[in-house]
Amino acid sequence: MFTHAEEINNLKDTLEDMISDDYVRRYIAEYNQVNIRIKRLADYIKHYTSNDSIVEQHLKAQQLEAMLNYRNILELRAAINGITLDKE
Repeated sequence: MFTHAEEINNLKDTLEDMISDDYVRRYIAEYNQVNIRIKRLADYIKHYTSNDSIVEQHLKAQQLEAMLNYRNILELRAAINGITLDKE
């Protein structure tokens, strides 16, 4: 089981926890997955969007914003429910 976000670099690293019967393990895995996706999308936007249309660039920026908002909600719910998340 992974609990430290910095130990997880790939979505497949979260698989065992995502199929766990333990709600907290699944919750932490979901949080780690969204962090991986945020990092990858932010890196893509930073390095590879120069060939994308303005519309695509805008949509990717909106997607990133939505993912950041979702992560914030996960963090707030975790705090309310006493779930410890390792924030990057």
